[in-house]
Amino acid sequence: MEKEKLMIHKDAEELERKVIRFVEEKGMTISNLRDCMKEVEEYMCKNATLNRE
Repeated sequence: MEKEKLMIHKDAEELERKVIRFVEEKGMTISNLRDCMKEVEEYMCKNATLNRE
């Protein structure tokens, strides 16, 4: 079974606030956000490690 580290709750909340603030500032639509998040997910799957120091 593949192991996966999960984001701690306060970090998840911080990321959510940052994304929401950015989306509001830029006037993005939900479609814009979905497209961007798809690109982020693809990048993470290909390149990111889940190491936490």
